[in-house]
Amino acid sequence: MTLAAPPWTTESELAQSSAAIDANWARGQSLSFTGVAGVHIEAVSVQAVPDTDSAPPILMLPGRTEALVKYRELTLDLNRRGHPVYLMDHRGQGQSGRLLDDPERGHVEAFSHYVDDVLTFIDTQLTGQSERRPVLFAHSMGGCIAGRVLQRRVDAFAAAVLFAPMFEIQTGAIPGWVARTLIRSLAALPVGEGGEGYVPGGGGFADMPFEEGGVINPLTHSKVRFKRLMADYAEFPETRLGSPTRRWFELAQQAMAEAVQDSAAVQTPTLLFNAADDPIVGANGQHAFCAGNPLIEGPRVVPGARHELLMESDAIRSVVLDEAMAFVADALSD
Repeated sequence: MTLAAPPWTTESELAQSSAAIDANWARGQSLSFTGVAGVHIEAVSVQAVPDTDSAPPILMLPGRTEALVKYRELTLDLNRRGHPVYLMDHRGQGQSGRLLDDPERGHVEAFSHYVDDVLTFIDTQLTGQSERRPVLFAHSMGGCIAGRVLQRRVDAFAAAVLFAPMFEIQTGAIPGWVARTLIRSLAALPVGEGGEGYVPGGGGFADMPFEEGGVINPLTHSKVRFKRLMADYAEFPETRLGSPTRRWFELAQQAMAEAVQDSAAVQTPTLLFNAADDPIVGANGQHAFCAGNPLIEGPRVVPGARHELLMESDAIRSVVLDEAMAFVADALSD
């Protein structure tokens, strides 16, 4: 008889105590390594909860601004289901090495460096850790990075799930092509900050209210999980990150276009979730990434969801995780 999977952590449990999450995280092992150009990359593994059935390892790639500590709740949930979890902070954010004198500028010298760091992590820390091929989870910018990883290392993962992946950035009332042209021009300026300057209107880290003027934040409907995210920045102030630089924006645009253009190269069963009320990344890029490749399912629309599907309200998060795990199970059974 197959035992029922343990339930996902609830907002009520989080509101009462985070002791179980913190105790589980304390079991983690540092796997930090040196990435491209000698940049320190913070990484960790947390093995499955003892006495659970063996399940494939899961590598979780965070989004822009995110630190791996944000995924402590998800790590416990997956550990309880027998999955060892591996996480890494991308260069220039979290507890990995920053690239500019101003540590709050989201910057990268080449988008491919993100991908190269992930491939190094796979080769040095993930390969050989289990008899079963790992599964790839990724959120937002991590989804774009994951797309490029899947295109370069086609046999590395048994399945992949991309949560609100960044294949298009919302630019508000400004048409995307106008924003791209403006940023490219600013990044090429020979004087001043050039590509290392913040995008127009950008700045350093700032606390975000859960709701202001009757408008909810762009991330989540869950007040409990939102408060926990803000508390993470207070607990780990070194992980704070502000807006991206002009160079980051320009390179991200190129990487998203290339990921979509090369989507036929993906040979891993992949599921893509779209958050229906996402003001940060656009749906058109997600549709384009899925089109024409039968191995990429989606985008599967999640009604009412904001950008942070993995820290949304229970009614949204539990459905997304149930569907993600069902997809992984089907992929592994083939």
